[in-house]
Amino acid sequence: MSSPSSNLHVGSFVGTGSALTIKNLPNKVKCLELYNVTSGDALYWQSSMADASGVKQVAAGTRTFITSNGITPYGAADGQGFTLGADADLNVAAEVVHFRAWYE
Repeated sequence: MSSPSSNLHVGSFVGTGSALTIKNLPNKVKCLELYNVTSGDALYWQSSMADASGVKQVAAGTRTFITSNGITPYGAADGQGFTLGADADLNVAAEVVHFRAWYE
């Protein structure tokens, strides 16, 4: 994980197929990259994007901007972290997802 002075935090979780919340990160998320190890699909989000959105790239190479089931960040009052929606490519039950989060 990250040190207190770092603006980067790495982690991983196991997908559920339902919206999944990752909390208690060191600071408010500014930018996220997620990578599903099994499928090879990725999702990118930054703070200028709307909640539940992101740029999704599937392993076959197609890149799309999604406006639902993407990333929603949470601030200090909510435990500092993010929710990944029930995206059928990224958040798949029992599949490992790695992430990198940058902070403000």
